[in-house]
Amino acid sequence: MPEPFISRVRDFISRNRVRLSFIVFIPCIIEDVYDGFAVRNFLTADDPFGLAAFIFVLFGIYMRSWAAGVLIKGKKVAMTGPYALTRHPLYVGSFFIALGFCMLFGDLKDFIVFFAVILLLYIPTIRHEEMINSNKFKDEWAAYARNTWLFFPKRFPRNVLGAWNLSQWLKNKEYMAASASIGGLVLFYILRVYIVK
Repeated sequence: MPEPFISRVRDFISRNRVRLSFIVFIPCIIEDVYDGFAVRNFLTADDPFGLAAFIFVLFGIYMRSWAAGVLIKGKKVAMTGPYALTRHPLYVGSFFIALGFCMLFGDLKDFIVFFAVILLLYIPTIRHEEMINSNKFKDEWAAYARNTWLFFPKRFPRNVLGAWNLSQWLKNKEYMAASASIGGLVLFYILRVYIVK
């Protein structure tokens, strides 16, 4: 395929990854409800799998919020806070949130869709962002990338307690992802109590 076409597709996926994820996951939830999958009880220790799902979602919200309060997009390489642990803490947080929601229904198809979305939408986006950062920040990015893994920490450095800033969190509009995730938990609770038994 010609490079301009591939580049346009990659840019489209990168810009619309959140919308595309919703377009994929909403039908999964509707199908789960239609098929009668019961939402796990995630507010009690009686269902450890449900409780683990709830913890995953909360951890994902925390990780994203922590990262959004540190990140100054496009201006400099974020290397403190969660960025001292992983180059993509926002995505790590998103993955935990999505995985937690998949666990609440426990339908195998949801997990397959989850991994397909990561492979088809997020991995290309991450590779694209890495290339942009490498071109923009050159040696600084190269040194950072050498010392910090893509997703999982290879070490726990001192600068992990970098300054978190509420105004930066607001500027990055992280309240949208946090409120959507909390809204999802409320929706799943309503589904559990009133709709899917």
